Amino acid sequence: MANVKGITPESGIGSIGRKQVQEQKPAERIEREQHAIERIKEDSLQVDQQRKLDAQMIEDARLLLEELPEVRDTKVAEVRRKLAEGFYEKPDVIKAVADKIVNDPAALQKMTGEKVRPDKVEEARDRLNSGYYDQEDILSETARRIIKRDS
Repeated sequence: MANVKGITPESGIGSIGRKQVQEQKPAERIEREQHAIERIKEDSLQVDQQRKLDAQMIEDARLLLEELPEVRDTKVAEVRRKLAEGFYEKPDVIKAVADKIVNDPAALQKMTGEKVRPDKVEEARDRLNSGYYDQEDILSETARRIIKRDS
């Protein structure tokens, strides 16, 4: 090897380019491994919690779907056709529908999805007996609300 001015093999530069591996202390290595294990545990805990949340959300959605009333397009189309033809304006049909609502609070609750209030049922009975629901504007407004609700 040729000597370069001021540099000789004995000057200590001959080790350049070699990777010097420094041995880790056992305590440092153990601490680093424990930290890695803790991170893995945290990750798996988060995954497990997310799976539980997802499963609960799916179950909640399934229960909500079961509670939804069945909507049949053919039935809605039939009601619209009857409204357009004036079927629900016939006195006997009006009376039958009103009687069903007034005399069967469970039917009213099922139709509206709301709790039936006895004071409102009594008010409806009074209006029915007075002919209130036979008025043209009341009939039209009732039909409009039914169509709006079902569309």
